[in-house]
Amino acid sequence: MGYKITIDGPAGTGKGTLAKSLSEKLKIVNVDSGSLYRAFGLYAIRMNLDPNNIEKLEEALANVEIELKEVDGKLLPHLNNENVEEYIRNEEVAKTTSKFASIKQVREYIAVRQRRLAEGRNVIMEGRDIGSSVFPDAELKIFLNADVQERANRRHKQLLEKGEIISYEKALNMIETRDRADMTREVSPLIKTEDMIEIDTTNLSIDEVVEKAMELVKMKGLI
Repeated sequence: MGYKITIDGPAGTGKGTLAKSLSEKLKIVNVDSGSLYRAFGLYAIRMNLDPNNIEKLEEALANVEIELKEVDGKLLPHLNNENVEEYIRNEEVAKTTSKFASIKQVREYIAVRQRRLAEGRNVIMEGRDIGSSVFPDAELKIFLNADVQERANRRHKQLLEKGEIISYEKALNMIETRDRADMTREVSPLIKTEDMIEIDTTNLSIDEVVEKAMELVKMKGLI
């Protein structure tokens, strides 16, 4: 059967870093669900899709294949069999993805692929509705949180390291805008369910967050 560990929470809390670290420690598959959405965002750009044209959107969903395939030991996003990892980590794709990610048909399409990837294996998956919607029966459900100013600091530093010139104020605005979109969307909004265990990462190092998460893994009897 396999077990599932989910990590939910707002942007900039360290979900991706924690998922990667836990997958390495536990030797289980890390499914980057965000890359599936970003691959669709790239597809939307290439096809010039309009998020308000549901008929065309449904037609596009019926004619595209987005999946994660193993490349050199890593699961990387593929769009119609093309490895698109190097094309989806930019602000244009991020903005386009956010326009489509709240649409019911897109979320259902991605959820099917998320569940398919988890069949019969131990997996860890992070996102904003993984424990609440995609895998409500997961054995361990973690909710990462952090102060919004700290999350903006992290995003600001991350973008600067990528060579994107951006002010802290703009990074903060981006985080706050994303929070509002995630928490108020009609389909699978970002929520903390009663069975999620929260870890506040504001004043914690990466190692400390991983240590706390590993304690939860042990508590649940997964190792």
